[in-house]
Amino acid sequence: DANLAVTVGGMFVVEKGLSLSVTSTVVTYGVIMFQMNDSNNILAK
Repeated sequence: DANLAVTVGGMFVVEKGLSLSVTSTVVTYGVIMFQMNDSNNILAK
């Protein structure tokens, strides 16, 4: 099992766990914003 890691500007290492966590946080935020926008459109009708 190879470790997946990326250095950011040579300052710190972003490993697979951190990148998955950030990605899931961004996706969750996007879903919540989409649902809030959708509910606002329904209420405006």
